[in-house]
Amino acid sequence: MACRRDSVSSCGESLDRELSCSICFELFCDPTCLPCDHNYCLSCIQQLSDSPTGWITCPDCRQQCERERLRPNRLLGSIVSTYKELKLQEDERSKVLDGGRGDRVCRKTASVCLQHKETLKLFCEDDQTAICLICGLSRAHKDHHLKPIEEAEEQYQKKKSQDIQKIEGDLIKLNTSWREQKNQISEVKVQLHFLTYEIRSQFDQMHQYLYKEEKEAISELKEEGKWAIKSLETQLQLITQEKNLLEVELEFLKKEDNDWITDLQKYKTSKRSVEKVEMPEAMSYDLAHGVHRGPIQYRTWKRMLNIVQIGPKKLTLDPESAHPSLELTSDYTSVQDYSKDVTSPDRPKCFTLA
Repeated sequence: MACRRDSVSSCGESLDRELSCSICFELFCDPTCLPCDHNYCLSCIQQLSDSPTGWITCPDCRQQCERERLRPNRLLGSIVSTYKELKLQEDERSKVLDGGRGDRVCRKTASVCLQHKETLKLFCEDDQTAICLICGLSRAHKDHHLKPIEEAEEQYQKKKSQDIQKIEGDLIKLNTSWREQKNQISEVKVQLHFLTYEIRSQFDQMHQYLYKEEKEAISELKEEGKWAIKSLETQLQLITQEKNLLEVELEFLKKEDNDWITDLQKYKTSKRSVEKVEMPEAMSYDLAHGVHRGPIQYRTWKRMLNIVQIGPKKLTLDPESAHPSLELTSDYTSVQDYSKDVTSPDRPKCFTLA
């Protein structure tokens, strides 16, 4: 039986996870489906919506969609309602079964002394038991504190009533603390998802900016590289051309004739033998010493300051702690003073002048 309960409990926990919203971690309430087929509570997904643009970003896959494309998932809502009813029935059944383990009958204490067959009229505070008059005169209760049983019952009922009032008061405080703690947990869960979305969005902006900077830097490098290669190839063509001319002329001059006079005239007609021609030299170009080397991260970081918002966000005022003579705007960002007298509202955090 215990093994069966464990398996049912494990199955219930698995269903709880499947039928719970990934934003508030509670069972779905008005489940709403996004175009990406992810489901959330309607109130949860509305809190994450970008109201100025009307677009909603899915917290799981980060796909964006228009608010008008949200649709209620009625089938999932029906499944969640049925599951809640079954869970409630199972809890009530468990309470009934667990309540049967103890004593089922609460018996009253006998109103007659079992030893002397006399009515119980005294209460022994030392032994915390009801006794008869004969027992009160016995050695067993000689030095004990005795009082009439009616007086003891009255004192007990009075103390019990006081204890009940104290426990009820403590329970009210604990219920208030419980609700506040639940609200705080829900608020932190919403903040967790909202801040996660904010961090991802800001890092996305930086990633896009860095990717753009990377593309531009590589494009500039390629353009400069093309220009450098073209210049070097042009110089190589000049060197090749001059080299070919010198080789032809050298071959022409090395060819000997029988008559040295003829050879002398041929030598004089050679242009390069009589004129000083400037020889083209090898040209160098080093991309490594250009703007593409050095502290790229530093230069990019300085340019990235233009897109970084380092100023503080707009200050939001707390309406709960505002003085009763002050009026806050609807967005809680500014305040104006009332000239008329205003009675102090019932707000624990309200600021008042001493």
